[in-house]
Amino acid sequence: MTDPQFYREVGAAFGKASKIRRPIFLLGDYTNGWTYGTLFNASPLGYELYMQNYLHLNNRQYGLYLKYGRPYQNIGLGFSMNEILRFGNFYADVLAEIWQQDIFGSGASLEFSGKWKLSKHFGLNFNLGYKSEGYVLGKQLNAGANLGAGISIFR
Repeated sequence: MTDPQFYREVGAAFGKASKIRRPIFLLGDYTNGWTYGTLFNASPLGYELYMQNYLHLNNRQYGLYLKYGRPYQNIGLGFSMNEILRFGNFYADVLAEIWQQDIFGSGASLEFSGKWKLSKHFGLNFNLGYKSEGYVLGKQLNAGANLGAGISIFR
C-alpha cells in the first residue's frame, strides 16, 4: 500500500486516463526525477518482494531493483536502462540481474529487449538473453538462452 504507482493505477481504472503513462515522481519530474515501486510475486522459492527504483535523467530511464524472498533464501539485484540503443524506429533496452538463492546458488542474467515500429499501428518485439540456473520471474529455471518475438499493436 506504500507504492505510489498503485494509486495512479486505481485512478486510471476509474477515471479518464492519459495515453502518456508516466510514474508519480517523489523527487523531480520526468526529465530528472526519482520514484519507486513494489512488486509481490509467488515463486518456486516462496514469496518475493521487489523494491524497484526508477531514475529519469535527461529523458532516459534507469531502473534498479532489490529482491528479497522467503521461506527459501532469495535475494537479488537488477539494473536496467531503457533505449540503450536507438536507430530511427528501432530501439532496445537492457536488463542485468544477479541473485543468490538457497536451492540454486548464485546466478546472473543479461537480456536485451527491442521494438521495431513498422508503421503508426504495428511493430515487432524481440527478447534475447542468457541466464544461469536459478529463478527469475518469467524465465526458465535451467541455465540457457532466452529468445522471444511478438507483434505490437498501437492505438
